[in-house]
Amino acid sequence: MTQNNHLSIELSYRDEAPPVASFIQFRADCGWGTISELQAKRALDNALFSVTVCADQKVVGFGRVIGDGALNYYIQDLIVDPAFRNQQVGSKILSRLMAQIKEYKLPGSATVGLMSAAGKEAFYQQFGFTVRPTDVFGAGMTMDLD
Repeated sequence: MTQNNHLSIELSYRDEAPPVASFIQFRADCGWGTISELQAKRALDNALFSVTVCADQKVVGFGRVIGDGALNYYIQDLIVDPAFRNQQVGSKILSRLMAQIKEYKLPGSATVGLMSAAGKEAFYQQFGFTVRPTDVFGAGMTMDLD
C-alpha cells in the first residue's frame, strides 16, 4: 500500500512492459515528451527487462533495461508519476530491475550503466552507482538525433 493524498492506494508491480498506448501517455503526462506508437512499440519490444507499476490500472511508474544481455546493461526510462514520488516506487522499480539483471547475467563481469537526471545522482548512488567523471571514467555523453 502507498499513502497518497491521505488515501490508501494499492500499487501493483509487474515485471513486464505496459501497453504501448499507456507508455506513450505516461511519458507525456510525466513531461518526458511525446513519442509515436512505432517508437514506443519498438522501445518496449527491444527491452531486456521491464517493470511497470500501476494504481487502479493506471501506470504510475516504469523502468526498463536495454543492452546486449552479456556485457552491458543500461537502465532506461526510470519514470515515476510526480504524485507517487518519495514513496519508494522508484527504489522498488530499480531493485526489481537489478534483480532481473543479476539473475540473467552470465558468469563473469558485466557493467550496468545509466544517465541520471540532474540532481538525482544520490538516488542511484544508494544502489552502488558511481557518479562520473572519476579518475578512470569520463563523463557520460549523449547525442539527440532529430
